[in-house]
Amino acid sequence: QGLADMDPVRRWESVFGLRIQLNLDSVWAVRPYLDQELESDERVRAEVADLLGSMGSIEDIPRLLNALRNDTSAAVRGKAAKSLGNLGDRTLVEQLLMIQRMEQDPQVAYQIGKAVTDITSSP
Repeated sequence: QGLADMDPVRRWESVFGLRIQLNLDSVWAVRPYLDQELESDERVRAEVADLLGSMGSIEDIPRLLNALRNDTSAAVRGKAAKSLGNLGDRTLVEQLLMIQRMEQDPQVAYQIGKAVTDITSSP
């Protein structure tokens, strides 16, 4: 219900609460809120990206890559990069390096580099 609230703070609280509770059954419900056409508040989208990095799966990779490439918010792009690093799919390294070369925000570029390091250093 909180995800449908008009107040973006309440939507953010809902996503944050689900992440803190480690409610894996709720991941499907929050996935669409990473799309900035559905969710206008960058804090909510960033929290969704964070949740997908901690509780998501490889099926979330395309959604996170889309956010990393296209979201207007550097905060969302940074969280998407971090989450991709957490998911640890080695097939992403080349794509991430390409995106990093095009990224204008130094903090996001750093997060992408860190994601590549996390992926390549995991067993």
